[in-house]
Formats: sequence, structure tokens, C-alpha cells
Amino acid sequence: MPSIWEKEHKLKRWVKKNQKKLFDFNFDFDLMDIKSDPLLYYLSKNLNIENNYIYTSAGISQLINSILTLPRWTNIYIIKNEFALYERTLDIYEKKKKIINEGNFESLIKFFKNYKSLDTDLFCFSSPRWYNGVNITIKELEELQYYFKGNIIIDEAYFDYSNNLNGFINYCLENDNIILFRSFSKKFFMPGLRVGYMITKVHFDHIRDTIIPPHSISTLSSRLAVSLLRDAKLLNYFNNINKYIINCRKYLYKNLNIKYKECTIYNSESNFLTIQFRSIVNYMKFYMKIKDFPGIQCFEEKKFIKIWITNMDICQKIVNAIND
Repeated sequence: MPSIWEKEHKLKRWVKKNQKKLFDFNFDFDLMDIKSDPLLYYLSKNLNIENNYIYTSAGISQLINSILTLPRWTNIYIIKNEFALYERTLDIYEKKKKIINEGNFESLIKFFKNYKSLDTDLFCFSSPRWYNGVNITIKELEELQYYFKGNIIIDEAYFDYSNNLNGFINYCLENDNIILFRSFSKKFFMPGLRVGYMITKVHFDHIRDTIIPPHSISTLSSRLAVSLLRDAKLLNYFNNINKYIINCRKYLYKNLNIKYKECTIYNSESNFLTIQFRSIVNYMKFYMKIKDFPGIQCFEEKKFIKIWITNMDICQKIVNAIND
């Protein structure tokens, strides 16, 4: 499927207008003073937080590699089937990991009630969740912190489609053990841009030395990200697209939840909707009705289907196909 950057005339005109500036590969900041990095400056301005708490990187993948492999962690807890990249990284570096086979937040709390965690432990999870798009609440996070004593990474890769567009920034800055991972990929439909950032009050010695340009983000990606953050009209354009996708997702959830009762349809706050089936028979029946639509991702072993939101026309056709 063509990228939105290839289809939309508005975006193609924007790239053409900014082409000369984007392809100027000279550094416009002092490498010895990372806080002069314009990307860091505009992120700080856009998020309205101090740049001391922001760390830029070549996507979330570089943050995973840089933070999870630090020697400071005693145990690293990850959730089964949620973080394949996290798990692969830990295996490559032979880090001590503990896999949690949890299905919901209640079982997660039960797990940590039975395990005595250390302040040198690390727990990684996503919000909205990778597999069902459900957002954890502040109350749930507070309960989690009561039982888990270490540091917590919250991967907010999909937060741009949640009902709370501030995410956990305020909570993060009120606590000394919360680490947020974020990406430009989902909001701006540019996974190849490889721009991410971390927000945290946790102190990491010399971490900026390993995740700053020119060792991470390319000059082109950095300039493009800065240009996006500086352009209020373009930011508003993407915000409206995000709102449109949210409305499409809500329509799909409302109609499938009413019409189709043989499964669990999660109230997602991401750019997809997840449907969990109780039997493989119902799973296959549902799949055969929607398999030819774009954005259908199947996990037969786990009996759940992800419907990635594209547009209202496709959502309406999916509803009609299910109800036939």
C-alpha cells in the first residue's frame, strides 16, 4: 500500500518546498553541546518540558538496545508475546530476563505480588498495549508501582491514537523510576524516519554519548523531524488524521461490539482493533469474511485478529461483511 507521503499532494508539495533545507547535511549544532541540538530544542518546546529529561534516538529500537543492555539491571521483566525485539535484544546480550505470561492487568499485579522485586530491576510494557490497544490507567500504574519496586519502561509507540494525547508525561516527571519510549513513526506515518525519544528523570551515566548524533539519527531524519515540529499547519494536518483514525476505530468497535458477541472485542486506544476469539471455529469464520480487506493481521495460534484502521469506507465494509 502506498505511503500517505506518496499519495497526498499536500505532503508532496511540503517536501518539495523544504527539499533544499532537508538535504543540507551540514550539522547546525555543536556536537560537544548536545543540548544545542535543534531536535532536542523543538521536542522540548513542543512537549513543554525541560530538555534535561528528553533523549533523542534512532527510533525506539536504539533505546531498547541502549537502555536494556545497561549493567545496572538485576532482572528484566517482559511480557510474553508482547516484545519480540526486547526479548531478542536481551538474548543477544545474554541479559537475565523473566518472562511474564499475563493476559490482563489483574494477572500482572498477581505476578508481582508473588515476586519480590528489587530497586535494580526493570519491567517493560506498552501502553496502549501492543496486542489489544488497551491503555493502562494512572490508578493501575500506581498499583503496579506499589508491588514492583524497580524501574518501569512504558513503550508509548501508539499513544498518538489514545484518548489521552499527553500520555504519561506528567506522571513520568512526578516519579523517579518511570521511563517513556516514544516514536515519530506512527503519528507521521514514517517508520523509515528512525526518530524516537525517551522521557525520564532516571539518571543514566553518559547515555547521551551513545544515542546522540552522529551515532544515531541521520542528518536527514533529524532535519525532517525538526521541520515537522516547527510547522504548525502540518502538525495540525497530522493531528486531524489521527482524530479521523480514532473516529474510524470507535465506529468499528461500537458496531462490531453490538453485532458480534462470540468474542472479546477490546476497546482499543491505538490505530488498530483487536478481536480475541474463544474457539478456532469462530476465529476462522470471522477471518474468512474479512480476509480480503487491507490491514487484517491474524494470529491463529492465539486466536486473535488485529484490524489496522485505514479509513471509514473500509470500516463500514468490514461491518457489512460481518453482518451478512
